[in-house]
Amino acid sequence: DFSDYGIVIIVEDVTQKDLIPYDEISTIFLDRDIAEEIWTLGSTGFSTGRFIEVKDEDSFVFEGIDIPSDDELEVYNDLFGSTIHYINSIQQSGLTTVAYKQDTSKPLIAYSTMIDGDEIRKYLFFGLKESDDWNNDAEKMFENSMLWLLEGLDQDEDGWIAEEDCNDLDENVYPGANEVSYDEI
Repeated sequence: DFSDYGIVIIVEDVTQKDLIPYDEISTIFLDRDIAEEIWTLGSTGFSTGRFIEVKDEDSFVFEGIDIPSDDELEVYNDLFGSTIHYINSIQQSGLTTVAYKQDTSKPLIAYSTMIDGDEIRKYLFFGLKESDDWNNDAEKMFENSMLWLLEGLDQDEDGWIAEEDCNDLDENVYPGANEVSYDEI
């Protein structure tokens, strides 16, 4: 039951993919096999690398990160690099690519937004699978990605989105709520 969660983070391929309600919840995923579940893709792949090629340096993903003039950004600390997952071909519109596998046009960071009535769901593929090997820039990119996923989310369902709520984990605490003296809230 995922009804208590605002987002889901999927780090690896899972055996019971059909139990994850992708169509009901915003998701960040680091595994290429999950990308194939969410989007219509031709195929995906993986290899080893240490650098990525930035496509859109103005993207929220790269906020606060200095992008080199050649757009090649080091993301892994290991001298030999680490696992990078990527998308070989995209067969779906509405998918925005912000970074590629180095020296290719294969997306490894991409996202989409789905609007269904008043519900907004966000999906982000972050193909840098080995978080233990991330450098500071990769950590910042992931943090920025998480902030984007949480933006506009009302976790405690009190009618106030996270950016405006006093405490988005407590439905009794929100702007304009009656103050009770000495209640430690």
